[in-house]
Amino acid sequence: MSISHGTFICVCPPKALTFDDPESLVVHRKTEVDLSGFLKEFEFNGEIVLGEGGGIAVTNVEDTYNVKTWKQDRLISAFCGVMENKEMLVGKMVKDPDYTLREGVEIADINEAEVIIYLFSKYGRKCVTRVRGEFALAIFDARLVRVYAARDPSGVVPLNQVRLRDGTVAIMNFDVGGFECYCECVTEIPPGHYIHGGRRSDIAQQ
Repeated sequence: MSISHGTFICVCPPKALTFDDPESLVVHRKTEVDLSGFLKEFEFNGEIVLGEGGGIAVTNVEDTYNVKTWKQDRLISAFCGVMENKEMLVGKMVKDPDYTLREGVEIADINEAEVIIYLFSKYGRKCVTRVRGEFALAIFDARLVRVYAARDPSGVVPLNQVRLRDGTVAIMNFDVGGFECYCECVTEIPPGHYIHGGRRSDIAQQ
């Protein structure tokens, strides 16, 4: 079984080396302008959420399971699919003394991607075990330049880890298809599995 859904791509690009200081080799990450251009090359003309050193791009269409995004401090998340126990998770979230509901925001306005960042911040890579539903998700940590991505056991929403020829790692919730010419390696993240790490993330089972 498959469902129609919006698409996202989470990009963790390689660092670029430059000699700004004659006395030392300085490491610089791609700028936001570089990343925007890169994502547009992949025809992601919808929402682009960027952090230092990476970001997530989203394309949504009508009458599908749309991708929700959220950015909080160094973390950027994308969630695609159905979170069946969202009401319960949000209820626990707003009662947590470590969580502060933003001024002027109603509980009903909290989306799945914000819930995922809360769970990840609190429980780490095992956060996905607390979510019920059919989904694929990704979180980019701009400070650590790491990616967390997970897929529920049903496998309804696809999820792939892609390594591009320039060293960029991307997480995509769609069939790579026409992008294969850019890719050095494509690995499906199996249903019920997650990855967590930098550009050499290994697949770990829940």
